[in-house]
Parts: sequence; structure tokens; C-alpha cells
Amino acid sequence: MDTYYTEQTTINIDRYFSLRQKLTIKRSYMDDEESYTTFVTEVDNKSFYIELPLKNGHIVSLKEKKEIEISSISPDAVWRGMAQVKEVSSIGAWVNYPKVLKKVQCREYKRWDLSLPIKVAIYSDETSDLIEQTILAKTKDISCGGLATLTADEIPKDKVANLVIDDLFFTLDCKAKIVYSRFDILLNSYVTGYQFINLDDKTINRIHGIGLLKPIKFNAADFLN
Repeated sequence: MDTYYTEQTTINIDRYFSLRQKLTIKRSYMDDEESYTTFVTEVDNKSFYIELPLKNGHIVSLKEKKEIEISSISPDAVWRGMAQVKEVSSIGAWVNYPKVLKKVQCREYKRWDLSLPIKVAIYSDETSDLIEQTILAKTKDISCGGLATLTADEIPKDKVANLVIDDLFFTLDCKAKIVYSRFDILLNSYVTGYQFINLDDKTINRIHGIGLLKPIKFNAADFLN
């Protein structure tokens, strides 16, 4: 695997473009710029393959030999660089690795893998205690800022939910805002991101405890604060 350069240090490219790594791509379109979220599905020594992103249910096309801005979202930072589209198919595109990556944002919270049963009780609105829907799901990962779940069906975003995990390894009972829900073809599930609302210190300490027991995750993170 080739070694590329940031402004300050050398990096291993596979750390930031591994399988299922979440990326944000920005392209120019009709004198405007548009940003989309996608994921890495294949890699080789010179390039990586991404799903073509969707907008309003339609696939967004990319043009071969055009440069796009790539942002790779790792647990501790966001890295950005320019990359050339190498080859485009009907469902994805091969993109050359950026020659330079710049750290443009440090993440406030580190994220860890966590796979536990979770009950998601969705309120009818943000000011109500009336439960509109209850869903049983599995967690995907967690940080002190929020968590992600995996479900067979899409979960409505911009709602407030009560999240309950009752496990010998970890417990949680808190409110969170649902910030997105999208289908991941690799996981064959909907990934839903939640942003915690006013976590107490005990819960924050328990989440930090997960980090002491589990390795830090360097693959796709499913929401960006």
C-alpha cells in the first residue's frame, strides 16, 4: 500500500479509505457545488471504489477524469483532499487516492464499535411525551455525542426518541435526536444516526469505559456532528 502525505506527517492510505469507510464527496454542478455522502466498497493499491450517491432517489453521476473533493471521516478527525475520478460504472466509480490529505476538523468525540440490542421509542413531536412508535434495533457504534443503529426499515429523521440499552456490558437510558437514516448496501440495513440530548456525567463515563475495553473504530462512522 502506498504512503501519501499530509501537511504534517506521513499516513497509511488504507486507514482513511478502508472498506465501508464513510466519505463525503463534493462536485461542481451547473456553477454550483453539491456535497454527497457515500461509502468505500473496494480498494486496491492506487484507487478505491465508491457507491454512486443518491439525491432524491436518483443516482448522482460522476464524470471520468474529473477531480472531486473527498473528505474521509475518521474517529478523531476529518481529512480532505482532491482526487480524480478514474472510471465510472452504472452503480459506482473508481477514484484515485488523493496525493495530499489535510486535517480540516478534529472530531469532538471518538467513536467505538458497539453491537447491542436497543429499544428506540420515537415521540410524536419534540415537546410531547406521547410515544408514536417503538422499534427494536441493534447498535452499530457509539460516542459521547451519539450513536448509530441498524434496522431493516428506515427510521424517520428529525424526530426525538428515547434510547434504552439494558445489557450486562452496558446500559443507557436517554433522549436523542434522529439526524439521519439511510440504506447501506454493504450492511443490507438502514443505518440511523442519533445525537444525544443532555447526557448526564454517569452515562458519559460509561461510554468512555467502552473505549477502554474496545479498540477504536477506523471504518465508517455514520454521522458527523
